[in-house]
Amino acid sequence: HRDLHLSIRRQRQMCIRDSYMVRNLVGTLVAVGQEKLAADEIPGILAGGDRAKAGQTAPAHGLCLERVIYPGETPDG
Repeated sequence: HRDLHLSIRRQRQMCIRDSYMVRNLVGTLVAVGQEKLAADEIPGILAGGDRAKAGQTAPAHGLCLERVIYPGETPDG
């Protein structure tokens, strides 16, 4: 079991279309967990913008925002 921490920094509020980005990221992280992709491939996938290199889009059901950590805050609260 490995922990993978992903930090996404955005300068604007999340909107509806960003939910697809989250689903794509989750699907890609699942592919890493299944060892179909290596974790160190993620930065290149994000930078390249080629959707075909990412994992499958995760289904919308079952996803929820658990926590938001703002700049200057620590994950411990």
